[in-house]
Amino acid sequence: QELDARFNNRLLPSLVLAPDETMLDKLRQQCQTLERAGFSVDLVDSPRIRTLEPALRAGRFAGALFARQGHLDAIALTKGYVRAAQRLGAQIHEQSTVDHFTIENNRINRVHVGYESWPVGNIVLAAGAWTRKLGALLNLELPIYTLHGEAVATSPLPPTLRTMLMVVKTGGHSTLERRVATTLGPTGRWETWADESEARDISMVQTVDGQVLLGQISRAIPRISVPGRPQAAERIWQTAVDLVPQLENGSIQRSWIAPVPFTPNQQPLLGQVPGWSNLHLCAGFKSALITVPLVCESLAAQIVSDSERFTSPHRVDKTGEFAR
Repeated sequence: QELDARFNNRLLPSLVLAPDETMLDKLRQQCQTLERAGFSVDLVDSPRIRTLEPALRAGRFAGALFARQGHLDAIALTKGYVRAAQRLGAQIHEQSTVDHFTIENNRINRVHVGYESWPVGNIVLAAGAWTRKLGALLNLELPIYTLHGEAVATSPLPPTLRTMLMVVKTGGHSTLERRVATTLGPTGRWETWADESEARDISMVQTVDGQVLLGQISRAIPRISVPGRPQAAERIWQTAVDLVPQLENGSIQRSWIAPVPFTPNQQPLLGQVPGWSNLHLCAGFKSALITVPLVCESLAAQIVSDSERFTSPHRVDKTGEFAR
């Protein structure tokens, strides 16, 4: 109601599936951590998996982490925040590439976009995967790297899945992230990264309109604009059908590729940038859309009040050194 939008929010539990005992032990540790944090989770055995998700091909998994949670349309939520901000007077300029900044005495005075420029009071770099490039315009080497994830949406299907499904495995996107972070370190030259090896993850969720979203194949690529690959979409599709045979009744409706930012320590960069009087960071979030507005609200309050009392443990000056 506050955002005056429909998000198709619903209760939709998740199953994180372990193909063997080794992975099940890891899920057991994760289950304990989540329980201590107050989440409603259980570790379930193979027969219980079939009860919770009958569409799964039988006999594939040693166990699973079952979580009671909700699901909503993330795009609709984002658009709702945009409209709410505009009602409060925010101006949004889409498809506007920042060319450079005017700087005086460690302060950014203007931002230049094409033939236009705007004066600024405070400036927040919160451009996701594009934040590193903006930082480079200010001679900042921000430790924000990107995986490009390729994913698939099927044609609408009758109700097929009762849960969100994920398979925990070695060699997934987390392994690839760790390799990048270990190789480069907190201030490594990301632009020189040349290893485009892949990481394959298995996940799926059925939306309220019947589409099944499937993911994903990830590649560590410094470039922002990367074309998708039809063969990757087909491999994602075949892997999903092998896991849930009923998906064969559908087809690939569309596929896409998108840059997903991450930092070496898996924590976002938040707060005022040391050495700058009006430059702030709010970037490096990864798979945490619901928490972003809450964190941004706290950061905005700090900026408006000109306060140094931002309480996040992941301030900019605790994640790496930034050189002017």
